[in-house]
Amino acid sequence: MCFWLVLFIISGVENIIKIARNFGRTLFRFIVQDDCHFCGGFVDEGERFFCAQCKAEIRMSLTQACCKKCGKEVSEYGITESEFGCGRCFGEEFAFDNISSAGVYQGHLREMILKFKLSDRTELLEPLSELFAMAFAQADFSEQIDYVAAVPMHWRKRFGRGYNPPQLIAKKICRSKSNIKLCNDIVRVRNTENQAGLTVAGRKRNVKGAFALRCGSDFSGKNVCLIDDVKTTGATLNECAKAFRQAGAEKVFAMVLAVAGQKGR
Repeated sequence: MCFWLVLFIISGVENIIKIARNFGRTLFRFIVQDDCHFCGGFVDEGERFFCAQCKAEIRMSLTQACCKKCGKEVSEYGITESEFGCGRCFGEEFAFDNISSAGVYQGHLREMILKFKLSDRTELLEPLSELFAMAFAQADFSEQIDYVAAVPMHWRKRFGRGYNPPQLIAKKICRSKSNIKLCNDIVRVRNTENQAGLTVAGRKRNVKGAFALRCGSDFSGKNVCLIDDVKTTGATLNECAKAFRQAGAEKVFAMVLAVAGQKGR
C-alpha cells in the first residue's frame, strides 16, 4: 500500500515537472524568443530568424553554383570561365568582370527582398545580410576586393524610402571584413524610371549615363565589388561598372542577393 502511494506521488511530481517545463518553454517563446521573420510563427530553439518550414522554403531558392558572367544558376558541371558564360548569356557583354549571387529571385527569397525594399521591413536586414555574407565568402573574387559600393538610389527616392537596401548590406560586409572599405563615391545623377516592366532595350536606355563618380575619385589599380539586391538584365550593374572603369578601377565585380529571369528553374 505504501509502495503504491509513494509511486503515485512520484508520478504526480514528474507530471507537474513536465507541465512546468512545457509552460516555461512556451512562456520563453512568447517573451524572449523571436518569431519567424517571414511568417510570424515560432522559431525552434537554437535556430535564428525562421521557423523550420520557412527555412526549408528559403533554402530552395539558394544557389549552389552560378554562372560567373551573368549570375544565373547553373549546375556545378556548367561552370565556365567568366568570359565565356553559360548557355543563357553566351554572346552577351557585361562591363563587370565577374558576378555571384546568393539565390534565385523566387519564392520566399523574392518575398523577403520585396518586403525589405518596399515595405519598411528593416528587421529583414539581419537574415538577408547573413545569406549575402555566406554567398559572398564563397565567391571566387571575395579575397581580391578593395572596396564595396552599393548601387545608389537617386536622392529623391532615397529621401522618400528612408534608406537604400544595398547600402545597408554593404555596410554589414565592411563591418565583418576589416580589409574591405566602403565606397560612397558613386551617385545616381538622374532620377530614372522604375526598371520593372521595361524591355531589355528599354532598361538599357533608362539607365544609360545615369551614374557617375564624385569629382576627383580615383580607383586606379583597385578592385571594386558592386552590391545590389536583384540583378535582372544587368543594365544597372553595367552602367555602375562603366563609371568605375572610367575612374581607373582594375577590376569590377558584382554581388547580388538574387538573380531574376530563371523561368526554367
